[in-house]
Amino acid sequence: MAKQKITRGIASQFFVAGELCRRGYAAVVTLGNTPNTDIHCCDLEGTRFLHNQVNTFILGIRTCSVGLKAEKSFGDNFFNYYSSYFF
Repeated sequence: MAKQKITRGIASQFFVAGELCRRGYAAVVTLGNTPNTDIHCCDLEGTRFLHNQVNTFILGIRTCSVGLKAEKSFGDNFFNYYSSYFF
């Protein structure tokens, strides 16, 4: 079960990074090497930088609980994404 959770989380990070790239941003997945940040992102001009945290939940389960750490604000350039995973 733990391995499936990790795989699901990594897949979601790459999905969100791909969507950001598709929409005209440069996005890099950190692979867990940066605290509170799963994806570094910037506009193509390099004038605006964002740190993104991705949280994943499974569709069909009516609740999605995240810890207080996920709801904490880390500043104006920090965004928290919730992505759905189909399995």
